[in-house]
Amino acid sequence: MINEKNASGTKGFLMWNTKAQDFVFRVYNKDKSFSDYRILCEELELTINSDHYSLFTTDNRKYIDFSSKNTIKRKD
Repeated sequence: MINEKNASGTKGFLMWNTKAQDFVFRVYNKDKSFSDYRILCEELELTINSDHYSLFTTDNRKYIDFSSKNTIKRKD
């Protein structure tokens, strides 16, 4: 289920939704259920906790990023 409410300031996971061919932001609840949020902005700034990292794949290559801030730009 894709939610329309604002998830700004919420901790969660950025994931690629292969069905929608777009990124979604997944938030896990205390009861272990989760909610997926559509990303509606053209540019999204993410802040990654200092004890975490991001993992992403581009052109069939996997990357691990330890930087604390990332910006994702939507492709046309």
